[in-house]
Amino acid sequence: MRKIAPIIIVLAIIAIPIVAMFAWMTSRPSWQISVRNSPQGAIVEVYKSNDVRPTYTTVLTGQLIDTEIERATRMELPAELGKTTFHDETLRPGRWRLMLDGTELDIMERALIVDGTTEIALQD
Repeated sequence: MRKIAPIIIVLAIIAIPIVAMFAWMTSRPSWQISVRNSPQGAIVEVYKSNDVRPTYTTVLTGQLIDTEIERATRMELPAELGKTTFHDETLRPGRWRLMLDGTELDIMERALIVDGTTEIALQD
């Protein structure tokens, strides 16, 4: 019994911070996307899951989409609308790159990049 107690204490000292770090990482927000049609084109709004206001907003000028979506996650994105080409949620919200009706969106915490060239900074 005396030999087991120190082993249990050491395991607890190691396990508790690991479990706490994992819980913190999974509690952070993930990216969500809304897309709707307007007279100017498809309006794209990117949110962090716990935010009311969008982090990024852009208009895909002259484009219309068949399916409008409201705050869909990567897993909920309708296949007819878009396809995820890369994602990394190691440290959320992470990075989400997707093709949305022929337009590439690269969503990161520092910026939204449209078609590899147009960079949209954080909303004020």
